[in-house]
Amino acid sequence: MGRGEFAQVKEHLKAASEKPSIGWKPVGDHEVYVLLADIGAINKDKELLSAYALRSDEISLSLKHHLYHAITLRALAILDWLDHDFTRAEERLKESWQLFQRLETHWQIGRTLYDLGELSDGIGKHDEAKSYFTQAQAAFRIMGVQDFPK
Repeated sequence: MGRGEFAQVKEHLKAASEKPSIGWKPVGDHEVYVLLADIGAINKDKELLSAYALRSDEISLSLKHHLYHAITLRALAILDWLDHDFTRAEERLKESWQLFQRLETHWQIGRTLYDLGELSDGIGKHDEAKSYFTQAQAAFRIMGVQDFPK
């Protein structure tokens, strides 16, 4: 097998990537950057966020892609949070939340409110945190979600 088809995978993939697309468009770099930034935010992975969040946001702004911009703002906020810049993190999370509200993306609203709740709780704003968690639950319930992160 080592000398057969499997040994030629690299060449086949390279040749396929050089052919013109046939009615479909492959995922662009900007989409990959946004996904990696979002994964970094979910996992609070500073290395991943540092590598992709800022570039993702630059591309999102240049494309005027509001959803991607809101996602990467949240990612940048998490990076600020990890860097202990809690004021900037809160500002970015709130801006992201506002964009998601305009887009009526309830899942993203809930995730962002949950992050605001965690941030607020972590810096001792417990009443604010409770309010954010309650609002996050309401956003998730709109989508039929019954179990919430603990």
